[in-house]
Amino acid sequence: MGQKSWVDIIIDVSMKKSVLDTHIISEHVRELIMENVDGIAGVSVSTFPINKWGIGI
Repeated sequence: MGQKSWVDIIIDVSMKKSVLDTHIISEHVRELIMENVDGIAGVSVSTFPINKWGIGI
């Protein structure tokens, strides 16, 4: 038995997305990482709103 790692990731999401859409996107990212990367104990996904030029608020 080995140690497992935690992943802390920040993703850019369009500021035009609703809170619900942003939550769904972040949950999908978390699930994909958990399903496809071995040795992961948990994933924390934070979101950063950006405008169409890629600049945060």
